[in-house]
Amino acid sequence: MDTATELLPDVIDAEVIAPDFLTLSPEDAARAELCAGLRAAAKFIETHPRVNVAPSMGVTIHVHCTDTPEGARAAAIAMAPCKKSYGDELIKLTHEFGGGVELQGLIYRSKVCSKVVVGKRVVPKKVIPAQPERVIEEHEEDVTEWDCKTPPSEDAMRRAIEAPDGGIPF
Repeated sequence: MDTATELLPDVIDAEVIAPDFLTLSPEDAARAELCAGLRAAAKFIETHPRVNVAPSMGVTIHVHCTDTPEGARAAAIAMAPCKKSYGDELIKLTHEFGGGVELQGLIYRSKVCSKVVVGKRVVPKKVIPAQPERVIEEHEEDVTEWDCKTPPSEDAMRRAIEAPDGGIPF
């Protein structure tokens, strides 16, 4: 056997000899598969006008966000420009492409913010009719706000978030 055959066999297993920059990680392979699937779906919808697509339903692609302040900032910057909205439990980052297609990242607010009691309010007595009467007596309850520490830099905030209320929730 000559040296060339020993060094370069007739059948080469690409998985064995491919340099790292030619192989995809499982995450990159899944990402490439998702992108190919989205392109195929778009092409199919474009080329099959008789398919009655419900545009009001839209398509939401969920983005993995780590529930840490750093993870929330990284997701916001990666999805820029994006809009944020939030409720009692979740911060939602949304990058809209139009036509009902969007990327959406969800972050548990309790993981990146601290709920701080800022006062008390009196909840009046309430009688709930139309069922066996239950009385909820007047009582006090905490008034809370979210205190989100270590916000992103001013530059990152300007680039990453189009906040409807001008604030950053993390």
